Amino acid sequence: MTSEAKSYHKPVGAGSVSSVALAIPAYNEADGIAGFMTDMDTVLDACSGQHWFVVVNDVSTDHTAQVLDSLDAQLAGELITMTNHLNSGHGPTVLNAYRRALETGAEWILQVDGDGQFEAKDIEMLFRHAQAGAAIVTGEREVRFDPWYRTVVTGALSLALRTAFKVKRRDINCPLRLYRADILSAILDQVPDDSLTPHVLMTVLEDRSGHRHVEIPVQHRPVSYTHLRAHET
Repeated sequence: MTSEAKSYHKPVGAGSVSSVALAIPAYNEADGIAGFMTDMDTVLDACSGQHWFVVVNDVSTDHTAQVLDSLDAQLAGELITMTNHLNSGHGPTVLNAYRRALETGAEWILQVDGDGQFEAKDIEMLFRHAQAGAAIVTGEREVRFDPWYRTVVTGALSLALRTAFKVKRRDINCPLRLYRADILSAILDQVPDDSLTPHVLMTVLEDRSGHRHVEIPVQHRPVSYTHLRAHET
């Protein structure tokens, strides 16, 4: 995230929700997670009645846990943290974060990774579509700053889902996703806890659910420090 959101002014007609819980998987994010969450907090404070940050630490080997502890008193939203018993990879960790976020009772669940590759101000656009009646809103990274192989894998998976399941989604694995909580709960009931790429299966289930889905272009930024998350595409 950038510092732009720190001076965020809610535009006239901006989208907002009554309550939202962020589901955030984190692994070795000490270098960037504080700025990311501070920027998110500013936008969420303006665009939601109540918000939570639910961060699941996948046994980071850096100072992620200590950084999160220091953030608790600085955020307008409530911070809930937990650490996996064993390093589980991105897929099981994000599923754990989703399920913990549902426990807050928030009306909406927003999933975003902890590496700060999305603009906080784009959240308002997701909320705007939710207000307009969408039950699921996902991002599409038009310009993607990831290793080339991740882009290739995502493209191949999108083609496979289009061919096999008639799913017309351009960015099936984008980690910026907004769900109405009751719909997310029903989808997660069909996803194994140990799924390594849960968003692929969730994309199919979202399409089959019959609920209104919108995919919108979002900005994607280079990660500001070097690390690779296991099993992520």
